[in-house]
Formats: sequence, C-alpha cells, structure tokens
Amino acid sequence: IRSEAVVTLLACKSSTMLLLDEIVAGKFSLTNIGSAHQRWLQDHPDEQIRTDAGKAFGRPLLSSRAEVIQRYQAALTKPGDADRGRTVFRKVCSNCHRLEDHGHQLGKELQGIGQRGAATIITNVLDPNREVDPAYLNYTAVTTSGRVYSGVIVAETAAGITLQRAGGASDTLRRDEIDQLRSTGQSIMPEGLEKEIDVAAMADLIA
Repeated sequence: IRSEAVVTLLACKSSTMLLLDEIVAGKFSLTNIGSAHQRWLQDHPDEQIRTDAGKAFGRPLLSSRAEVIQRYQAALTKPGDADRGRTVFRKVCSNCHRLEDHGHQLGKELQGIGQRGAATIITNVLDPNREVDPAYLNYTAVTTSGRVYSGVIVAETAAGITLQRAGGASDTLRRDEIDQLRSTGQSIMPEGLEKEIDVAAMADLIA
C-alpha cells in the first residue's frame, strides 16, 4: 500500500516536489523510496525534479558492478538454506518475479534458472543492466496533463499502451494522451540489490 501511495505521489509534479521537500527536511524517510524510484527521479524528464532529487538523495556512487560481483563469489562456497532463501525471494524479488506460485510475473521467468549455474544467478541479480532484454526495459510516459507513469510495456495496440510496474499494478494510456514516451535504457530491475541481500542471504537465495 505504501509503495502504491508513493507511485501516486510521483505521478504529478506538484506532489513529487512536495515529497522531495519532505525528504530534504527529514520528515519523510528515504526507506519509503525504493532504489528504482530514486534512480528514476534523478533521471526525471523535468529539470527541476532532477535538481531536487539530487538534493534529496545525493548522487550515491554505486560500487563497480564487477567489484560487487567479485565480493559475492564467496556465496558460491557458503552452504545455503532454501527455506531462508524463500524468505529472501519473497521479500526482495517477488515484486517482479514469480516462483512457486508466489509473486508477480513482470521480470524474466525464473523456472529452471538453477540450470544456468549459481555464478550466473549472482551476476544477473547484481548487474541487471549488463545484458538487458528489450522486453524488460523500463519506460517513462508523460501525459498531456503532465502526469508521469513508468514501467515495462506489457501490451501495445494502435490505440494505446499498458505499463506494468513492480507489485503487479499497471496503467493503460491512450496514445492521444501521451506527450512523451521514452525508454530509460535500463532494466526494470534496479542495481544496488547488495544493499538488501548480503553474501549469506545470496547463498540462501541461490539454494
């Protein structure tokens, strides 16, 4: 519910500005804004919002993806617990992936991913933009009324498009109400998941 409330606030410039002001003032916790939304705000099509997002979030320098992946190689030799791994999956991954009848199917199908090997799983989780399938690119749409939507294009017709975001919620927009539509060039899956999944939890997730 909190995530959907944030999405609603970010759809309108005035409420987005208010939200960023509250973050700068320390009245609204950064933990309520996921890394994907933070990245999106810092690359927002509106210059004023980009500037205010920089004040609210700074420009955190993510560690080199190669460096992070190297650090997580330790998970390959750690004994993992599948039950704990299910908990990690349902907490961190199920907003965009579905497995064992749990979660939302927005990202890639994970059935049989174990056959690709644990090292590949680590790379896919920690460096989602290394090889991005066009089907999972994140798009931003701005309507003629100024509302902003983002997500993966899951349906497209001559009349309109449907954008789906994490958690399974979606928005269908008519083409005549879309002022701008652009790809961010990045996966819907955010970088920086090492902040939520440590090495031990990665071993459990792999299990």
